[in-house]
Amino acid sequence: MSAEPANQLSFSELVDRVIAEQSLSLTEVARRVDNVAAAEGQHPETSKQQVHRWRRGPQVPQPQTVRWLAAALNHPVKDFAVAAERQRQLQSTRALGPPGADLFEEDGNAAEPEAGVEPWHLARALELSSVGAASLDAIELAVADFARSYPSMPPSTLLNPVASHYRDVSRLLEGPLPVAHRRRLVVVAGVLAGLAGNLAFDLKQQPRAEAYFTVALQAAREAESADLGAWTLAMRSIMLAYDGDSAGALALIQQGQMFAGQVVTVTRRAWLAAMEAKAHAGLGDARACSEALGRATDAIEHTGSPKNRLGTDFFDMPRLLAFKGTCALMLRQPKAAQAALAEGLALRSATDVKGCSLARLDLAAAHVQEHELEQAHATALEALSIPPQYRVGPILQRARQVQADLAACGDEPSVGDLADQLRAILAT
Repeated sequence: MSAEPANQLSFSELVDRVIAEQSLSLTEVARRVDNVAAAEGQHPETSKQQVHRWRRGPQVPQPQTVRWLAAALNHPVKDFAVAAERQRQLQSTRALGPPGADLFEEDGNAAEPEAGVEPWHLARALELSSVGAASLDAIELAVADFARSYPSMPPSTLLNPVASHYRDVSRLLEGPLPVAHRRRLVVVAGVLAGLAGNLAFDLKQQPRAEAYFTVALQAAREAESADLGAWTLAMRSIMLAYDGDSAGALALIQQGQMFAGQVVTVTRRAWLAAMEAKAHAGLGDARACSEALGRATDAIEHTGSPKNRLGTDFFDMPRLLAFKGTCALMLRQPKAAQAALAEGLALRSATDVKGCSLARLDLAAAHVQEHELEQAHATALEALSIPPQYRVGPILQRARQVQADLAACGDEPSVGDLADQLRAILAT
């Protein structure tokens, strides 16, 4: 008799087949699972008894462990995830009948079917879902609105609705879901985690931000979402860049580019290239910076408006110009920085309050490099003339850097009043 196709096996049957094909011991499988988990900073301490239960059933591990096991056995994650869902549904169906009811006795002989094992019960179980298609569409639209609102909304205002949806989506993921719905919901959870990470960073809660980005990356891997993984790694790199770790930021961005491959949109690739250019500039590598900016420019000039169902694919020409200006500033090319930043600010929507403020602070820094101190003070004050709730951590950090650069140039009577105003704002 030919072997049953892999796509029809239960989870335990698939695990048993793959382990047998590779002639692995239970101890070796447990060790491999722990090695995969350790690469993600997790330490489950898998035992051979656990592996035995996965192999013989009925236990099905959590989705994260399913992914680790698939990687440990060098087998497609999708096959294991589908088999795990199939086994969960079968268990749910059997639970509808009397305790211990089964189609076969222990000796393999056919038993009389009991009430609760009719075929329609399995069909019903496969259709059960903690969230319907219409509700899932609505959740995605809400999350996309949060993502698009991020540049124009204070973090203190956006934090509560993001956190509320994060909790709701987490609860929904604990319920029964068709595989396609689960994947969409996992991506939604990842975007919410990434947004929460951004907001935590804005509110100067870096350890919490790091934890949220870790969860977002975990969601990207479970859902096999190249776009979510690339976005998360690049956003995470921003924290390293603000800590002055350009090499660490570059490493994360390059991981994001590898995650993305050629699957993501052109605008996403343009953004990643611009992020790469900024990291190269931070390392003083003008040639690599120019090459990356060239790739970003070529991509952005050959695409239309950014399109992304969940609102995170936001890159456009005004933002690219801001990156060009920042790169020139970091490479101490103030005239080029001033030209790019001024052009970008002229094109950028005023609703992008935080982005415009950061661009103006870079423009102020370019004036400092040119020893145009009065213009530098005036531009810095304009950058900070936003409601206090918008003065997030990155803005205040950048403003203090500009203030320090100005102080190093010495006091000039013509800018004394502006300097006092700047000190007063930053002292609050």
